[in-house]
Amino acid sequence: MTRNAAANCARLREQFEGREAVYIDNGALRVRVTNIQANLAAQELTADLEEIPTPGFPRFLGLNSVGLRESRALRWTIYAGNLTAFSDHMWSRGDDGWSMFFHPEVVSEVMRFSETYSIGLNTSEYERYRNILGWVQHWSALAVLTRVFPDGDAERQRQPIADRPARVADGLTFDDTGHTLRWGTPLHELAEIDAPAIKWSGWGVEVRWTDRTCLGGLHCDVTAGRWFGAPSPHAYHLYLEQFHWVIVWFHGDLGTDVKRERGFRELYSRLELVLGPATFSYPRYEGPLPSIHWEFRGMNIGCSTSGEKASLHIDTEPEGYSALKADARALARWQGQDARVHYVAWPEPESE
Repeated sequence: MTRNAAANCARLREQFEGREAVYIDNGALRVRVTNIQANLAAQELTADLEEIPTPGFPRFLGLNSVGLRESRALRWTIYAGNLTAFSDHMWSRGDDGWSMFFHPEVVSEVMRFSETYSIGLNTSEYERYRNILGWVQHWSALAVLTRVFPDGDAERQRQPIADRPARVADGLTFDDTGHTLRWGTPLHELAEIDAPAIKWSGWGVEVRWTDRTCLGGLHCDVTAGRWFGAPSPHAYHLYLEQFHWVIVWFHGDLGTDVKRERGFRELYSRLELVLGPATFSYPRYEGPLPSIHWEFRGMNIGCSTSGEKASLHIDTEPEGYSALKADARALARWQGQDARVHYVAWPEPESE
C-alpha cells in the first residue's frame, strides 16, 4: 500500500502544485494550490490555498455575516485524510468536505459565469453558487477517482434500504403524553403540542420539549427548529419551514472510560429494540466510541456521544425540493466514500 500511496501522492503533487482551481465547499472560490505535502505514515495530505479574487464569485456562503465579504484575499490550509481521491482534473477530500476542479475549461467557464454575474445580473450568492455547482457537476460525473491511500480491502455490498421503523415512520411520539410530532408539520403548529419552549435568535428558531420520554421509554429532551438563510445542500433539512429533523438529547450521564462505553452499549441495545440493528458506524467518532447510524427509505438516524452525554438525530426526506436534492447528490458523489464500516465498531478489548 505504501508504494502505491507514494506514487499517487507524487502524481497528485505533479498535477496540481501551483495550479488554479475552482474550490467547492458550501460556496465557490477561485484559488491557487501550493505546498502540497504528504505524510504517508499518517495517510494525510495538506496544501495551502490562496484565493484569487474574482468579481462575481460567491465565495463561502454567509461570509458577509462575519464581516469578511469585502476583505482581502483569503488564505488557508486544507487537510485530506485516508479517504481523499483524485483524477486528472479533480481532487476531493472524500469525507463530506471540499472538492477542487482544475480543468482549464472548468475554470474559464466559471470565470465567464462570474463575470456575467458581476456586471449585469442581480443574483444572490446562493443562486451563483448553484449555477456554478450545476456546471462542475458535469465534470464530476465524468471523473474516475483514484483513492490516494488505497487500503486494498474489498468493498462490502450494501444491503437494500429498509422501510422506516413503525415507531418513527410518521413522526416522533412522546410516550408520556401520547402526542406525536408528525413529519412535515409546519413549525408553528408544532409549537401547539405539549407546550415547548421557543427560542429565537439571529441564526434561526429552536423549539424544545424538556423532560419527556420517547423511543421505548427513554428519558430525554427533544429539539426541532429551523435555520434562517439560503439552504445548504449539505444539510438542507435544517432550513425548511416544516418538521423534517429532530435531535433527542438523552438524560443521564454515561460516565467516563469503561463506564461510558458500557452506558453507550446499553443505550444502543435499547434503541436496537425500536429501530433494529444499525446500518453502519464511524469508528472512533468521539474518543474510542463510534457514532452509530441507521439508514431507511427517506430517513437517516444517527446516535453519538459528546462527553458524558448521548444524543440521537433523525432527518427525513421531504417531498419536492428537487434542486436541493440534486445538489446534495452531486456533493455526495464528489466526496466519494467516507469512513463508515458496515457494523458497530465498538472499541477492541485491551490485551492483558
